[in-house]
This record gives sequence, C-alpha cells and structure tokens, in this order.
Amino acid sequence: MGNLIWHDWAHFLGLTSATYALWAAFWGLFFRKFFWDMIGGTLGPQGIIPGPNSAFFDVIIVQIPLVQILTMVLATVLLMLELPPLQVIKNSFAYRNFMFKASLYFILAFHCILFYQGTNAAVYSLVTIIAYARASVRGELMPEQKANRGRSGGGEA
Repeated sequence: MGNLIWHDWAHFLGLTSATYALWAAFWGLFFRKFFWDMIGGTLGPQGIIPGPNSAFFDVIIVQIPLVQILTMVLATVLLMLELPPLQVIKNSFAYRNFMFKASLYFILAFHCILFYQGTNAAVYSLVTIIAYARASVRGELMPEQKANRGRSGGGEA
C-alpha cells in the first residue's frame, strides 16, 4: 500500500465541495431558508418563525439572496482553481498555494453554513480545509511547484 497524497485528496474534496456549494446556492435561490432560524424563533402554523434578533440574516438570505449569489461566485472561482483549463491559472500562486485555497474554502464554508441548502457543502469544505492544511504541514509539493523551482518570475513556462 502506498502513502496518501494529501493535496490530491484535498483536490478531489475541493471539487466535490465547490460543486455541491454551487448546486446548493442554485437551489437556495429558489427555496430561500435561513438555516439558523430555530434559534430564538417560535413555532407558528407555517413552521418556524425567525426571531427579531435574526432579522439581518433574514434580509440577506430570504428577501435578497445575497449570500447565495456570493456563494455561487466563490464556488465558481474555486472550481476554476481546481480545474485549471489555462496554463496561466496552473502557474499562478492561487493554484499552487494550499493555504490560500484553504482560506477560500473557509470563506465558502462560512457562506454555506448560513443557508439551509448549503450545510452539507460547508461540512465538505471544512474537511477540504483540514486536508489542505495537512498537506501543507507535511510539506507536500504539487508537480507544478516542483517544475518552477529555481525559475525566476520573468521566464516563459
């Protein structure tokens, strides 16, 4: 049996979590529900009625789907980083740095945990963060990083 290559596993987890977040944000546009409405809410004939202390979240998730739109944009950016179609993206800092990707997945997890459809994507994003952090701690390098060692920034790829 071989050793687990953490950044490859994190890469596949990232693809899964970004795709799930994009899909969840799409469904969140049509079925708007604030996930944490049960805190301070009351039970009414139509279901849980959010309390007055969560009015801000009710506005940015239910009335104006700002969180879902930001989640869609961030998930699309992360999918472009994880599936690099261009050589420019493959040679970029954002593609090669594990902790930069982990910070983007943290922001994605924060956005996803706010609306009901994105909770699973938030959990997948947190596992992706752990995997990228483990790859960084172990000192793993991507093949693109190994190829760029000792090369100045002005050379051709």
